[in-house]
Amino acid sequence: MLQPRSATTPLVSAAALTLGLLFAIDWPGAQPTQQQLAPLPDLGEYDWTRWLVGVWEGYLEDADGNRTPLRQSFEYAAGGRLILTQLRVGEADNPGYFGVGIFSYDPTGGLSKGEWFGMLGDRNTGLGRRDGERWVWDIDRYPRARVLRVRERVGEDEYRMTNTTFQPDGSERVTREVMRRVRTGAGSGSMAR
Repeated sequence: MLQPRSATTPLVSAAALTLGLLFAIDWPGAQPTQQQLAPLPDLGEYDWTRWLVGVWEGYLEDADGNRTPLRQSFEYAAGGRLILTQLRVGEADNPGYFGVGIFSYDPTGGLSKGEWFGMLGDRNTGLGRRDGERWVWDIDRYPRARVLRVRERVGEDEYRMTNTTFQPDGSERVTREVMRRVRTGAGSGSMAR
């Protein structure tokens, strides 16, 4: 039974829980089974999620070598069962883009499932899997594009990511990200400096 939200209960946790329930049901119109409603694991039990949680800063580089500042946070939500991420592209006082995502992990299939909501009305759904120090995501991007995103851990406080976007016209666009940790640990996900 849902309890009323108190003044001390973060709104993010309520939103994360709602989205978490959406992950558990195979939409549209499906009747949930007991297996689909099984509790998600505590993501704090996995070294790769403990490593990822925190605040990261860096840049996005396009094919022409132009760089745009990035800031991304990852924090536990819904009692550690989900990870909430926020991304800002551009400077703090003039962001060109801002979005929020949430993902979970299914240890039985070894897959992560995520949803993304951006300020431009974009909505993405993706599946991810671990491959050594790499985390590979296959993402359906609205409207009508597909993205292959590979995040690779290159040190305790650095990762690099390659994003290949497959456009509906058959063209591809590749961008790269280099990110360094500026804060570690749970509860460090605020986008404020």
